[in-house]
Amino acid sequence: MGVRANRPSVMIKRSENPLKAYHEAYWENNSNREKCRGENLVLAFIKEVKPVAENSIYDFGCGTGRGGLSLALLSGCKVTLVDVASNCLDSDVALACKTQKDRITFLQHDLFNPLEKRYKYGYAINLFDKLNAGDLNNVIKNCLNAVERLYFVVNITEERTFEWWISYLRRCDIITYLATLEGTEATFFTSTWLDADELLKIGRVNIEDEALFSNIRTNIKRDIEQCRPHNKQEKEVILLGGGPSLGEFTEDIKSKRESGMALVTTNGSYNWALDNGLVPSAQVIVDGREFNKKFTTPISSNCKYLLASQCHPSLFEDIPKDQVYMWHATIPEVLHEELKERFTDVWYGVIGGSTIVLRSIMLLRMLGYYKFHIYGFDSCLLDGKHHSYEQQENDQENLVSVSLGDKTFTCTTWMASQAQEFIAQSQIMGDEVNLAVYGNGLIANMLLAANQEK
Repeated sequence: MGVRANRPSVMIKRSENPLKAYHEAYWENNSNREKCRGENLVLAFIKEVKPVAENSIYDFGCGTGRGGLSLALLSGCKVTLVDVASNCLDSDVALACKTQKDRITFLQHDLFNPLEKRYKYGYAINLFDKLNAGDLNNVIKNCLNAVERLYFVVNITEERTFEWWISYLRRCDIITYLATLEGTEATFFTSTWLDADELLKIGRVNIEDEALFSNIRTNIKRDIEQCRPHNKQEKEVILLGGGPSLGEFTEDIKSKRESGMALVTTNGSYNWALDNGLVPSAQVIVDGREFNKKFTTPISSNCKYLLASQCHPSLFEDIPKDQVYMWHATIPEVLHEELKERFTDVWYGVIGGSTIVLRSIMLLRMLGYYKFHIYGFDSCLLDGKHHSYEQQENDQENLVSVSLGDKTFTCTTWMASQAQEFIAQSQIMGDEVNLAVYGNGLIANMLLAANQEK
């Protein structure tokens, strides 16, 4: 399910780029045309992004245009070359823009100003390297607002190190799917910050700030490996929530697991899996309360435990060090400096909805997984049950009715909220994830209704 976000109503606009004359003079020197880096990174872009044919790509700061021409030929997408200099294109690329307008076009445009059209992908090689702080904020925001996904490469410097770039993207609430460093070249694959900022507003925690701060401060002192962005992986993932329909699909889950799919559990579905003879590949927990320790007991030697830094410290105590990985869900701004000092500024926040399944999708996508089979993600009661197993913490919750077409679902308040957050998160993720949600719950019916409208 993917929904394209609306363009922002307010953008920074600047009438004249002082570097325009410099760039046009630069391209007058033909020897500079040999230095175009964009054409050498097209295959890396295609491998990581996997662009869907017939979508549109902006090649920001295209220079000679050779990179954009390769993008058009190899990706099957329509490419718009964008540059402030009118004379930047090589002659053969300029000719292609005239004779193959259905595949590639050129737009002379100053990226200090916003673009009118919004495309699926953006490609920017060394565009941001020499911009000062103010201009960088302006240009990168205009690029991000013009695309759903931005792939960019920068050369790191003493002032703008790899750690500096990671910190910069995090401060801007930009979702980072990929962050790699090879030599002096850093590569990032990101999403628009406008959408990320909106999603941050709905991601909530269920413990008081004082307890949250204490948990994080205690846990980041531990010598535990952090979860980091990884390249896309083709391995499919079975993701288990605890919804009441989970038990209906036991044999289906076992079959997929036997076929080689990874099995990722959340909260109480971990114990459900073990009780049904299934050993999880990983267990994810985000809740900061102490009772969640029961969701890591008993410890399985073949399972990895992905625990948020806000989890209660007791959860970390009994798990072998080589089986536990830390990730960061909600990090209040007052703690950013402490994390910066602890992790030398290299840490990755995983934003997302306020429930464990929603946040797990975002975490696993950061780890490179994007093909999901989700069970027990109902977001409603079925036959009066809120979970597929006993979970007394949810027994006395208030109930509301949610209508979807001609169907009515009984939900707790957090379930109804989760359904709304799922819509918001889907707007961000778009086709970055492939989701198959099983069952007859609210979420599955929402996806069915959305597909029928297409």
